[in-house]
Amino acid sequence: MASFPIDEKKIYIKSDPNVLGLFELLEEENKKNRIIILLRLIDSLIIISLCIFFYINIIKKNNYSLANKLFFIAVAILCLLIDNLFESYTFENQMLVLILLLNLFLIHLFPLIFKFLKLKNEI
Repeated sequence: MASFPIDEKKIYIKSDPNVLGLFELLEEENKKNRIIILLRLIDSLIIISLCIFFYINIIKKNNYSLANKLFFIAVAILCLLIDNLFESYTFENQMLVLILLLNLFLIHLFPLIFKFLKLKNEI
């Protein structure tokens, strides 16, 4: 006879942070869940900041030039790339959460940096 465990039930363990819902994260109070909630909050704030950045620099100024749109796309890609690269390492090093917060402010600092450097690219 073969020794296969027939009665053994396998229990699925949720190890991916994207699988957990908000209420499941709030239910258990531990360090990892707080980091996941913080990362989701930062992701939401980045999306809101990109929308505000688009509205202020393109719609409000009524500047629909190709250079201005490409500048927005470059800033959005850079900030989302930084966010995704550092998001996977925040569980080992919590100081990387500070870098993600700085990334959030970087979205709004780009136009100020270009104005300070007097780069007149219709921004």
